[in-house]
Amino acid sequence: LWVIKDGPSEVLPGEVCTYTVSYGNRGNATATEVYLSDQFPDQMQSVVKNDSGYILVRQVLTNHGTWTLGDVSPGTHSFALSIRIRADASPGTVTNTIKIDCTGTETDYNNNNATATTQIPLPDIDLWVTKEGPAEVLPGEVCTYTVSYGNRGNATATGVYLSDQFPDQMQSVVR
Repeated sequence: LWVIKDGPSEVLPGEVCTYTVSYGNRGNATATEVYLSDQFPDQMQSVVKNDSGYILVRQVLTNHGTWTLGDVSPGTHSFALSIRIRADASPGTVTNTIKIDCTGTETDYNNNNATATTQIPLPDIDLWVTKEGPAEVLPGEVCTYTVSYGNRGNATATGVYLSDQFPDQMQSVVR
């Protein structure tokens, strides 16, 4: 038996992290009473998708999950597993380890564990603003400016406000 787990290199707090779990039997006989055991990361909030075709039994207190696969004949299988990262997850490394095992005799235990590591980056807020308007305006005419703004960062900016110092020559602001 063997298992591999791949995931994204980076995920932001509150986002979904999708892993690809591949497993199989390289032997020449059917492995019996096979199970996958996953120690989910502390940063995990919930399982969003499990397309393994098997029921995932998750112990919430220990954040541990198990799939009972039953008999696995020689061959390769894979599925997607998506978990939501907690919105309050701190920056750092998310480590997710999975194990495959069975009640029968196993010939190579070296490939029965797999770990995927994903980084939660430091929040990056990159606010920007532009203001465009006419080069000239005559006294008494309406002068229209276009203000555009946004956040190029990877985190939500809160408490953001725009302020503008109008020239003394301006009379009033019309919306």
